[in-house]
Amino acid sequence: MELEDCGDVDQKRVLRLLCVVSGHHKIASVTLPWLLQYLQTLSSSPFNTDTLETAIGVMECARSIVEHLSVLCDDDNDIEYFKPFLSDMLNLFIEPTLNGDSIVEPQVMTNSSMVTSCATLLRACIQGVSSKMKTVVIKVTKRTFWTLIASPDTTSFNPLDFRCPWQQTQLVTLLTATTSSFEVSNVVRYFSQHLTTFRNLACHTHHQLTCVNAAKLYSSIVNKLPADDDMEHCVILDMDYVWSCMSEDEAVQIRAVTWWIWTTKALVIRSHPLGKTATGKLLSLFTSSESVARVASDGIYVILNEAPDLLNSKSHAIVKLMYKQQFFIETVPLLVEQLNNPHNAHKQYYLRALSHVMQAVPKQVLLGELPSLLPLLIASLQCPDDGLQLSTLDGIYALLFDAPDVMATHVPTIIPKLLQLAQHAITMKVRIASLQCIGALSGLPLHQVLPYKNEVVQSLEQCLDDKKRLVRKEAVKGRSSWFLLGAV
Repeated sequence: MELEDCGDVDQKRVLRLLCVVSGHHKIASVTLPWLLQYLQTLSSSPFNTDTLETAIGVMECARSIVEHLSVLCDDDNDIEYFKPFLSDMLNLFIEPTLNGDSIVEPQVMTNSSMVTSCATLLRACIQGVSSKMKTVVIKVTKRTFWTLIASPDTTSFNPLDFRCPWQQTQLVTLLTATTSSFEVSNVVRYFSQHLTTFRNLACHTHHQLTCVNAAKLYSSIVNKLPADDDMEHCVILDMDYVWSCMSEDEAVQIRAVTWWIWTTKALVIRSHPLGKTATGKLLSLFTSSESVARVASDGIYVILNEAPDLLNSKSHAIVKLMYKQQFFIETVPLLVEQLNNPHNAHKQYYLRALSHVMQAVPKQVLLGELPSLLPLLIASLQCPDDGLQLSTLDGIYALLFDAPDVMATHVPTIIPKLLQLAQHAITMKVRIASLQCIGALSGLPLHQVLPYKNEVVQSLEQCLDDKKRLVRKEAVKGRSSWFLLGAV
């Protein structure tokens, strides 16, 4: 039975079955080429939603098979069939971008969702597999991308040139998926001389997926370069160039900030001195336009939280053990200084950044500074930014279990704010998070919360009539917890 003759449900069942039975290399050596052949058929079919969903399903099936096999690559025979599979897979995405004027027509293989799905598959090939498999991926990537780019016969293909169509430039996503997991020696050997190209692509492309992945690619290389004068000189020059882009229009600024965030992360996690400088300039962007300031403040989350696809131990990134503690010590005083400035009209972005920092650092570090930071955190609940409110509520909920003694001293301040949000917050997620915090407050020492029992129980009665079922459900749980206070 041909897969294209199946219905949607049968197709999904067939793909799931292929994932299950392809747990051995001998079987996978047959199923993976077959899946690739079917993708070739789909790529030549007229573009529509059903075709795209089927293609993504096939790609996910191939990814699942590769992940299962990734621990079994022990000898040359096992991985031999991966070479043509990876090479043909990459070519399948490259070929449609070489068709001149027809590139503007929607196609399955130029769809951003397909490119992202392929990147996930390639990352599964190179992460967690044997050194032999990594060598195969490196060789195939170098031959497919760099040889083609350098060839005089393919002047129409240069995915690293921001002036090329986005269908080409987005293929940097595939390059990032593999290159970001290379070990230090391979990064220096193949890619260090292309940093300026990646920088320009990130800052000047008009395609979001291209921008983010070019910035990620740049950061993953910078993180692994030897910490010498040449590296520092190169990064400083690029930082100066990107900072000059901050004087251009808002779209360019946002792309520049995206590059800045990922480069800062690459430096901070390896505890490079330039990381402190880059962080300081990132904080200065909180006073920019609303869109730029929001991206910059959320960049703190990107810097401090582990990315699933790169700049982590799986991708051989240089990650120092205490970088979060160092970031906390260097950055929090700057944030607090601005928050205590009565003339600062951009406090919500500093509060947003502070909330990200407090949630990311180890609890042992946070608890020592909590008494001075908690009032600022509680004050952020009054900001109209629902993203900030939700982030703060998540932090408060965790602290109610991690630092109940400190939280108990702020009960008179926090309860009215939580009740206000539970009743009147615009977004359902904020109302639910507020009710969860109110429920958790009932677990604090009885003498601290019992005086507020009647106020909380009566206020939560209004939440029982909320138009959203999940809010009503959380209100019942929280009200019951408070109703039983002192009953035993």
